[in-house]
Amino acid sequence: MATYVLPTVITRSGTLKVTIDCSTAGLTVPTRNTIKSITKFPASLTDRGTSFRISSVDMELMDDYTNYPEGFWYKLLRAGDVDFKFELDEGAGYTYLWEGRAGKDSHLSEILLADTNADGVPERIQRYPKITIYSALDRLRTVSIDAVTSRIDTVYEFSGSQYDPTQPDSWVKLKDIIIAAMDLAYGGTNDVHFLPSNRDFYFSTNYTDWYGWDSLITLFKGGGITLAGQWNPATDRYYGKRYSNALEMVGNLARNFGFSLNYHDHVMDLLSRRRGDTLVTLSAPRNPASLDFRSDIAVRTVRIVSGWSSSEEYLVGAPGEEGFDLDVTTDYSCSDSDADYDYQSMLAVIYDEQSQLDGNIGRVRYAKYYDHQQGVYVANYGLGRLNLHSAVANYYIHRFPPGLISYPRSYRGIKATTGGTTTHSNMSLFAGTQMHDGQAQRYYFAADIGKDVFNDLLNVEWWEG
Repeated sequence: MATYVLPTVITRSGTLKVTIDCSTAGLTVPTRNTIKSITKFPASLTDRGTSFRISSVDMELMDDYTNYPEGFWYKLLRAGDVDFKFELDEGAGYTYLWEGRAGKDSHLSEILLADTNADGVPERIQRYPKITIYSALDRLRTVSIDAVTSRIDTVYEFSGSQYDPTQPDSWVKLKDIIIAAMDLAYGGTNDVHFLPSNRDFYFSTNYTDWYGWDSLITLFKGGGITLAGQWNPATDRYYGKRYSNALEMVGNLARNFGFSLNYHDHVMDLLSRRRGDTLVTLSAPRNPASLDFRSDIAVRTVRIVSGWSSSEEYLVGAPGEEGFDLDVTTDYSCSDSDADYDYQSMLAVIYDEQSQLDGNIGRVRYAKYYDHQQGVYVANYGLGRLNLHSAVANYYIHRFPPGLISYPRSYRGIKATTGGTTTHSNMSLFAGTQMHDGQAQRYYFAADIGKDVFNDLLNVEWWEG
């Protein structure tokens, strides 16, 4: 891939730098600004805050003919995929803003500036491309399950203590499944971050010691040779028979544990609901303001079903005319019964991240989730292979209040202040604030964000926490 930096653009929010990556080498970039406008840079949760949403921005351009008679943007967009990275300098250096790939549905309007010659060739054309750029998260669609399996086999699988000492198994960390897919989609060095640091799920082998999600591993090969069912194309469990690409697989992995995905600059954030621990301060909201009662966000009925057996399901409530509010197919299980656990899907933990040796891996028997309505952790046990199913189902039921209030707000300025720093980077998904509803000061978190750097405007939809 060839990398080019466009001329910077002075906006009301700061200096915007646009870097493009494409397959065409040797291009000469215009020396003048060709960007006319860009819509708001977005970040958004789904209606029930599960997994991910592919966002997009529209960018209007004016083509430049200084070096190419067909125009710089016409030449570039015809050549293949074009990736965009946007950074903003608010006065203290450039910080990451957003990135994505130009879609195939770009539009180029034309204005004929001179008569057409007798041979039908116009003497001069001015084109105004309008392109839609889709979030970089969407690039995981280009990665196959086979490719992820191969990447894990080459880089991320490891051998260690085996639950069954007769089988020298190999394992993969759940977070490394995501990183393997990222390696293939984005190249470079990738990582997974957990936000906030106080987790919504913990896991235990003995009901005494509890481990976070980043300690979870799952079987990759049985006997160190044969791929486990979910990674083996010869079995009905194979991920490639259930997911058409890595985005679907990673998205469902996140949904299995209540995470929302947010990709930025080779990092995948796994976002959980915050609890008022991180508050931001913004400028006064612009009028008029409003509030909405959102009955479509709360989850009242849910089904968690095993991906390997439709008979293994855990239900909360009864489905309505359109089914359950939330229907999740899980790829994993844990059981407190020695006689009833599924070796292929079971979760395990690494006791010591610094040592992957015998005696260092244990089978997960219990899961506990954070009840956001009661403000306490609740442990699940006694349900055999449905321990995890029950924890996930009840987590979603108690994640949002049933009569959730949404406050759409608009602010002059995209910066937010927290921890003594003021920058647009502080305004991200699940960032929290407090507002008075006329009765009391209440906590809200950001569920939908739009940053308009050209006009220095910020739009936020706050959900009641």
